Amino acid sequence: IDEVIDIAKNVWGFDPGTYGESMGISLENKRYLGKIDWNINDNHRASLTYQQTEETLPSPYDQSTSGVILSTRWFTPESTTKNTSVQLFSDWTENFSTEVKIGYQKYDYEAGAAVNLPQINITTANNSSGSGQGVRLGEDRNRHRNEIHTERLTANVFGLYYAGDHAIKFGFDYLDNDALNLYGRDLHGTYVFNSIADFRAGRYYSYTVRRPAAGFSEEDTAASIGFSQWSPYIQDVWQVNSNLTLAYGLRANIPSADKAPPRNPGFEQAFGFANDFKLGSSNKVIMPRLSFNYAFDGDRYSQMRGGVGLFQTVPPFVWLANPYQNNGVNVVSFTANSYNPSYP
Repeated sequence: IDEVIDIAKNVWGFDPGTYGESMGISLENKRYLGKIDWNINDNHRASLTYQQTEETLPSPYDQSTSGVILSTRWFTPESTTKNTSVQLFSDWTENFSTEVKIGYQKYDYEAGAAVNLPQINITTANNSSGSGQGVRLGEDRNRHRNEIHTERLTANVFGLYYAGDHAIKFGFDYLDNDALNLYGRDLHGTYVFNSIADFRAGRYYSYTVRRPAAGFSEEDTAASIGFSQWSPYIQDVWQVNSNLTLAYGLRANIPSADKAPPRNPGFEQAFGFANDFKLGSSNKVIMPRLSFNYAFDGDRYSQMRGGVGLFQTVPPFVWLANPYQNNGVNVVSFTANSYNPSYP
């Protein structure tokens, strides 16, 4: 370990850190919560809630049993989440009530090391050739640039109407999400050396780097996407008799993206269709649902329940962002699987 640290400092001119420390970063967790409830009158009440969370979590990477990591391999996820929500509850008649909820969330997350360095893995004795198991230093390849920034606006409006044996619920959900996801794997380069002597000589076993293509910056490699979705729905819960309850309804999710991914002619040549597809109303999903609950008569309380329907979760935005980020246009990569002095 001492020899590797000495080589990094006196041959290559950078501080690789030390063993067993985290570059002086401390664990922090701060949480704030505030809520105001307002009873407007006998039929209407409102609430306002604000919540904020700030976290700093120093984390070691490559916790391998076949090697050690120096403190420059530690990374520090830092996140701030701010949530604001407003709710209004209203009873208009004995049979009809409404609820309105509007929420706003801002989320910022960055995970990086204290200094910008390539990832360096040095294979030592008793480890497989080229494995990089031994001494590891420098910024982890997945943390060269790793950050997410999102703003999300949600709204839920519904009414509930009681009509005899029926409870009819109808309304809509709305979601608007703006996200920037920057995953800069290997932006600063990744080296594997087969021995400490090779590290001293600068003779790498393998080298990989991904950089922005000509005309693009590191920020241009991020996925920037705006996504919205309207979801109208209606549901009826019918108390057929003292034993049987039926619930049935219909929901539609209607998505929309603000722009298409950059067009890549090579993609169309390879697969026969273009990659610059933009989500829209043609991608809507219609979801019918039906369920029942039957309570048996008898001394021992027992029920039988069942249902069938279609359900869709909140869109996985990381997946939706992949065509915008891994588009084959704004990033170029290079890998050398043997030493080449032209690429130090």
